[in-house]
Amino acid sequence: MRALVTPSRTHYFLDGATQRGLTYEGLREFEASLNRRLGRGTLAVRILIIPVHRDELLPATVADEHIARFWGGVLDHLTVHDGFPIRGSGAIAWAVRKDAPGIRHPDSHPVRQ
Repeated sequence: MRALVTPSRTHYFLDGATQRGLTYEGLREFEASLNRRLGRGTLAVRILIIPVHRDELLPATVADEHIARFWGGVLDHLTVHDGFPIRGSGAIAWAVRKDAPGIRHPDSHPVRQ
């Protein structure tokens, strides 16, 4: 597999000859997880990380449907293509610290569909 990444101080950078960053670590973990799940052994899936400048990437992104629809209604130049979903039946969740004083029990603020 090939993964195009944009160099940045946080997501992908070189420390001498060593690759580092959040995107690098995430892709390595994804590679390991994929190989564990597939049980490929010596024919393991390898991810080749290719650094590219932002202006060399396709002018597209993948987003959850509710996010794409929101920004599609805000930005005139954005076109939402929903005819080929990447995955279905996804769930969205929130993670919060137990001791977060500003957040109440979910029943006190029901979410409208």
